[in-house]
Amino acid sequence: MKKLFVLVLTSIGLSAMASVVDLPFIGQGFPSSFGGLIYSNATRAAYKEQIIDLDKFEVLGKVTVHANMENVLLIVNWGDTSLATLKAKAKMIYPQADDFVNIEIDVTHKNIFVFYMQDTVEMRAVAVKYKK
Repeated sequence: MKKLFVLVLTSIGLSAMASVVDLPFIGQGFPSSFGGLIYSNATRAAYKEQIIDLDKFEVLGKVTVHANMENVLLIVNWGDTSLATLKAKAKMIYPQADDFVNIEIDVTHKNIFVFYMQDTVEMRAVAVKYKK
């Protein structure tokens, strides 16, 4: 029974940590580490778009938006941190924008064991309008 308890605890801990590791073939290969088993509050780079020459665009300004995803007890999960959601939030700031370029994304992962987890995604970009 004791071995079963240790096995269950280990699997839960590894599941919690797996949510923050960046596998080499996913994303941009930014350095990352496992989240803390008991507690974590760490920010890591998740994506950086190749810099685009802004001479082809009318630059409207810089924009920063956030989105959250949360989880309780590894049972219930809610939120939307998709790029589409981030761009929609940015579009509310610059409704006249045709696109967002030079995108950078950071992710902050917080957890308290497996009781509560939160990922906050921050997108920074340049709002542009295409030149006609």
